Amino acid sequence: MRYFRMSEVTDDLFDSFRNTYLAIESVLSEIEPMRAGRSRRGWESEEDWFKRALRTASAHVPVRKFAPSPDLGDPIHAIWLELCEQLRHATFHAKTARNPLLPQDGFSRSRILEARQRYARLYLSLAGTLFRAQLGRGETGIGPAVQRAVAETQAEQMVVAFADDPTPVVEGDELISPAHGTVQPLPTQSELAGNRLEVQAEARVSDLVPGAAVGRFGAVDKDTGKALIFDGLEGRLALDGFDRCQVRLSLGVTGHPGLKSDFGS
Repeated sequence: MRYFRMSEVTDDLFDSFRNTYLAIESVLSEIEPMRAGRSRRGWESEEDWFKRALRTASAHVPVRKFAPSPDLGDPIHAIWLELCEQLRHATFHAKTARNPLLPQDGFSRSRILEARQRYARLYLSLAGTLFRAQLGRGETGIGPAVQRAVAETQAEQMVVAFADDPTPVVEGDELISPAHGTVQPLPTQSELAGNRLEVQAEARVSDLVPGAAVGRFGAVDKDTGKALIFDGLEGRLALDGFDRCQVRLSLGVTGHPGLKSDFGS
């Protein structure tokens, strides 16, 4: 389920679509592994395998409702044509002769968003059948199993940090230190407990930068440094004289009422 988790946590629409495609490919390969064949590569063609796997799944999943149009004659061929032949090539490749879809083009984004939502629902139906689990609520909701999976992925990317920046927190802030103060990451551990993600970070003050002080604190993406959640003290707390610095966060794991549809880029 890792691909689907990533499709839900990313802010990039095209990355979300690509991970949704990979999630479908992964679950279909569990339902019907690719067979050795007579092609030059020694395996059956991608088209033959995809259609065979989806046809097997169609005994348990109503694939017609996930086709580009329910009125098309063969929904399995229609899904192959749109998902694999058209949208996969247009988002995984940039060759101009293949008419790639451009991430910042309004028409391209509308088309990819609609397809991403539809095929994400197909994935949830396929995975629910394979794992014998209710992964979604109704048509579009994200169920507890997926909520926890998404939370685990977010936890892997999260590190607690603080900054000596006393700038008051306002709605719309994206940086933990808008004044570009010193940002100090802390060794971080997290654990899912029921419907809460418990995050704890601590370090000896002697191991921090000299003169460390806390103005803002929260969690940031460990790869990009982008603030995920943070708050401020409305001032600065100097850590001189303290032995340890410890931060605890308790985050509710509730998911959102449907599939993610708001992508920043």
